[in-house]
Amino acid sequence: MKVGHIRLLFLASTLRRGGPTTQLLNIVRYLDGDRFEPVVVTLSPEPADSMRSSFQNLGVRVESLLLSRPRGMVHRRWRDDIARLAGAELDERCVIHSHGIRPDVISSKALSGLSRVATARNYPYEDYRMKYGPILGRWMARRHIQAFRAMPSVVACSETLARMLRNHGLDAIVIRDGVDTSKFRPAWPAERSRLRLELNLPESARVGVCVGSMIARKNPLSVVRAVRAIDSSELMMIFVGGGVLEKQSRREAQGDERIRFTGQVDNVLPYLHAADFFVLASRSEGMPNAALEALACGLPIVLSDIDQHRELLRLVPSTGELFALDDARALSAAIQRAATPKTAARGLLPGQAAEILGAEQVSRRYQEIYLRLNREASRA
Repeated sequence: MKVGHIRLLFLASTLRRGGPTTQLLNIVRYLDGDRFEPVVVTLSPEPADSMRSSFQNLGVRVESLLLSRPRGMVHRRWRDDIARLAGAELDERCVIHSHGIRPDVISSKALSGLSRVATARNYPYEDYRMKYGPILGRWMARRHIQAFRAMPSVVACSETLARMLRNHGLDAIVIRDGVDTSKFRPAWPAERSRLRLELNLPESARVGVCVGSMIARKNPLSVVRAVRAIDSSELMMIFVGGGVLEKQSRREAQGDERIRFTGQVDNVLPYLHAADFFVLASRSEGMPNAALEALACGLPIVLSDIDQHRELLRLVPSTGELFALDDARALSAAIQRAATPKTAARGLLPGQAAEILGAEQVSRRYQEIYLRLNREASRA
């Protein structure tokens, strides 16, 4: 480790492509190289859709324990093995930032006494119940909350999530997720036309895009049904992402040529640049990464009426509207308004997106936490 530098050890299950990994990448991208030396340690082998190369392209070292989930449940040498991969002793010069339930639990139990921070990106009692069922989901949620309680610092990615965590005795710091506005920005008209041609989208169509995993929490079936109920040949909806509800969503579409499914993709940007508006019908969120990217691309947004989405629209008023969750007519009407130029909300301008949603300021706030934890460890 370089003399005078703080070793930042980012602990994650894997670097699977998605919102949490993107947010971690944004933190690393804007680190002060004169103060911090980052290393990422993952628990399990990387999946096919890993973002590992994105970290390595920034010059960040990425190591892995290569443990399967079953092996991880019986593993005991966490502290020694993590230190070996990090290439340095875990001491007061090191700050550990964990991401996700497995890393948070390991950090809370095996890395006690060290400078640690965890980021909460979902509300466990909602997310895990929808994903794993009521029994296992509740057990996992309770375990994750216990891990947060053992942490010196916990960050919530939205004010709404912080308020939910306060009900469990947790006083979380609020740092809202951000977006890389150098990458996610409005498309030029010529760029949009070219992408529509490449993606086989009619130039005259009013195209909506729904980005995210096709799982119960994201509620894609309601969007499929809402589009099916709209009588308009000009409307199109593209679902970008894969998941357990993809096959059922395709069946619900009943061959409607206005509804398209891409499956999992490596790059969502072409679809955002080719679209006219964005739709998200989630039942629960931390802070929706896909909606942030859509806003940075200048798209109006249509969001389900949940607290996290209300918080987002308070930040960027006049950029979209909310519809009542599970109200099919309300969703259809909102999509129709977004698809009509005269009634569509206006999107953000590039300068506004950087100021309100920019990832650089998010990274700076995390760096303030790392420096504080390092100072406290040094004094101790």
